[in-house]
Amino acid sequence: MRQKLKIAFVNKFFFLKGGSEKVMFDEANILEHNGHETAFFSMHHPQNPGNYKYSEYFVDYIELSNIGKEYSLLEKLKIIKNIIYNKQAAVNFEKFINDFKPDIIHCHNISSQISPSILRVAKKYNVPAVITMHDCQFVCPNYLLMKSGVKICEGNNCARGSYIHCFLNKCVKNSYSASLISALQMYFNRFTGSYTEYTDKFISPSNFLRNKVMETGLAKEKTVFIPNFVNIDEYTPEHSNYGYFLYAGRLSFEKGVNTLLNSFKKLPEARLKIAGTGPLEKELVKFTEQNNMNNVEFLGYQTGEALKESFKNCKALIIPSECYENAPMTVVEAFAYGKPVIGSNLGGIPEMVEHNKTGMLFEPKNTSELTNMISELNSTPEKVALLGRQARKKAEKLYNSSFHYEKLMELYNSLICLKKPDQLPVKDV
Repeated sequence: MRQKLKIAFVNKFFFLKGGSEKVMFDEANILEHNGHETAFFSMHHPQNPGNYKYSEYFVDYIELSNIGKEYSLLEKLKIIKNIIYNKQAAVNFEKFINDFKPDIIHCHNISSQISPSILRVAKKYNVPAVITMHDCQFVCPNYLLMKSGVKICEGNNCARGSYIHCFLNKCVKNSYSASLISALQMYFNRFTGSYTEYTDKFISPSNFLRNKVMETGLAKEKTVFIPNFVNIDEYTPEHSNYGYFLYAGRLSFEKGVNTLLNSFKKLPEARLKIAGTGPLEKELVKFTEQNNMNNVEFLGYQTGEALKESFKNCKALIIPSECYENAPMTVVEAFAYGKPVIGSNLGGIPEMVEHNKTGMLFEPKNTSELTNMISELNSTPEKVALLGRQARKKAEKLYNSSFHYEKLMELYNSLICLKKPDQLPVKDV
């Protein structure tokens, strides 16, 4: 009989904001389905569900995504302090641990609003802590490995701990002050071991990200590859389609949506639906209007049944990213629906999309190559169906909840077995 565990999930958002939250909530669901108990520690937010049992321990709401907001010097100093070490989070998390008494602490995104202060508390109480890495934040201050925030960074300076380049190149929000804050945060975490010394294991959904993190000096033994997943039984494959291609994601320059539209500009016979919003939305809509691109439809932000229908009825998903992607959940979902993926040959995408097997790969920014692939799939429904069936088989084998659950339990139990009952607590936090 397998031991039933109590798992505390920690994430700065307690609502379905993006892919990392979806992974976290889905993990909690499969753990509870298998008889384990879960609880959440997070940040107060207007979009949080009401009346959650442990919300009394949540940290105060901190808004850092308002690009247009001008912060006073006092506000900036407070932000820097909380980003590096959030005392409130540490104090509240200690109360939460004493209440819930978890066997494992599983963190997702805790940087900035919660900070690694909670990891010291976990160590103090001898509770193993793991972190799932959803992006390159442990390597790069802007999380994207994008120099000046606009092109892929090949210098590897930050991986070696030279974060001053983030400030010099204004890599975060094209701002010296924001870049300085992020660089200072990285320096502090590196020199104090805020993450590496107080985290027992780092989970990576892609080998690409795992290798990038190891370039910083993190030991291979501290990392483990566990792919993202879906509850495959909830996804009925649909190999017929309504003849359109789908882009589902943020409308920002690093996602390659400009390249995508330039391809469809050359293919008036092919249709594209775009699900998502972002800073480039108005510019992209204007581009299609100026070029009379009646073959492109903007659906806006979608979730739930609307997004489900967009996936089920498309011909193929396209991910034209011009930045390093880790392990996009949209690929997993497309595969689960039996849809092939056309993706850029970059980051973790080629681990998931096998060329001419589960989809097709093109070189980032190569409009001609992408255009040819779209044209080929648009005119060969039999190939779309074949690639889609093979994509579904891959999802059933590698991206299913049972496989993910088994890997999680292997990891959790291995860490619990390593716990030292006589381990001395660290100094008060």
